[in-house]
Amino acid sequence: MKKSIIVSVVLFLLFFVCNSIVSIGVDKKMYNFSKKKHFFEKIKEVVEKEGANVNYRSYEGHTPLMKAALKGDKKLVEYFLSKGAKVDIANRNGQIALHKAAQKGHLEIVKLLVKKHKAGVDKQDKDGNTPLHKAAGENHNKVVRYLVRKGASVKIENKKGQTPDKLVRKTKTAKFLKKEAVKPQIK
Repeated sequence: MKKSIIVSVVLFLLFFVCNSIVSIGVDKKMYNFSKKKHFFEKIKEVVEKEGANVNYRSYEGHTPLMKAALKGDKKLVEYFLSKGAKVDIANRNGQIALHKAAQKGHLEIVKLLVKKHKAGVDKQDKDGNTPLHKAAGENHNKVVRYLVRKGASVKIENKKGQTPDKLVRKTKTAKFLKKEAVKPQIK
């Protein structure tokens, strides 16, 4: 296995066990990573000194950017983007980093991905869910409102025939989405 692939695997493993320490050897070097101590510096070392691929995909298709977006780590999201991480890479379920951030309600990361990096607000996963569906399903009102303001369609149906307003459990967000659904969509 090439060194760059091994180093990329090391980088990716950080996100699966970020609450514990990972030790792995790369070319007779041992890397120890811990979320609590010097985590960001270790990530930078692996990317910058060892040449880890920031777009490396796991078996499930997850990238370091997706994992950082899911965890809500804005500093790491910004770092990966500055190193060339692509916002449009989808995992096996068809989800991009924006789906992950929206599902967890990480508004600042959603804004960063949409505004600065033009992530697709209407990108559908294999189940037909958009980032708006994900945010609505978890009742993340601020994310829902932001995505709608940025042009996310409230009329897209997933494979179950559900629009985002059908997934909302909080009445305030549901009323907002129903009101938006009757407005003409301008893109």
